[in-house]
Amino acid sequence: MLNRRSYRPTDLAKVLQFIGRCFLARGFSDYHPGDILHAMSNRYLGDDLEKYFWLFEQEGELVAFAELSRARSATYILITDPNYRGNGESLHLECQRGMLERLKDLPPEKRVLSTNIAASDEKTITCLKALGYQIKPSNYTQALRPLAMPIPSPVLPEAFQIRHVLGEAEAPLVAKVHQAAFARAWTAEDYLKVMQTPGFSTERELVVVAPDGRFAAFLIYWLDPVSKSGLLEPVGCHQDFQKRGLTKALMYEAMRRMLNAGMEMAVVLYESDNPAAVRLYASVGFKEHFKTLDCEIDLG
Repeated sequence: MLNRRSYRPTDLAKVLQFIGRCFLARGFSDYHPGDILHAMSNRYLGDDLEKYFWLFEQEGELVAFAELSRARSATYILITDPNYRGNGESLHLECQRGMLERLKDLPPEKRVLSTNIAASDEKTITCLKALGYQIKPSNYTQALRPLAMPIPSPVLPEAFQIRHVLGEAEAPLVAKVHQAAFARAWTAEDYLKVMQTPGFSTERELVVVAPDGRFAAFLIYWLDPVSKSGLLEPVGCHQDFQKRGLTKALMYEAMRRMLNAGMEMAVVLYESDNPAAVRLYASVGFKEHFKTLDCEIDLG
């Protein structure tokens, strides 16, 4: 019998191992465990995670994992064990019901729900079409880079240096560079919550420190020992320091650290209509692995 329940903090290791197995079994064509950790820390600041994450279990074994967004995003993701023989449609319908409850206060024309899947996932495409979803190309592309490829030494302008974030005391500096890179209104208090979310490590957030002490660029890398892959998410540069090769240097340093941690593959997901991102990732050796699809259904 299939059982659905809310996420609990004690589930983290189980969830990450499950997602890592799915990622590996699908040939690196699904969500990386780092995507979930990033969502838990960056999107929800570690708060009320039981509201946003569900586990589907069968005889005590995890067979699917879902993230249901806040109402304003109107999205969900569903990660299913590739060997699951049950009714995939019922899993999506359960997510639909959960999201519809969140969208009930919106006007009917706003109740358009979406999910994002790999363009190569024919089984899920067939399932969603049967449920009435409209399938269309997304602008997200995933790319891979084997870490066995030579990793050049990072090159920085004079007096700039790379290091990891030293701890919670640096939350104000990190918040400022995130805000300057992505125009999101980060506060030091918000970023402190990111740092305190289980699964987040300041040692895996790398920064370029400018001569004046400001953080000029940053990235976070997430390690998955199951698939032996590392995800770069997010990667950003302060608007005052762009076009100096800082993020490129950070990526080389992150890949060197991934390799030293036993990883074999580096992973990125980027918007394919962002020429700067396309050029940047190609310049450090990433090759396109798969594109994604947006799947929408009107629940109004």
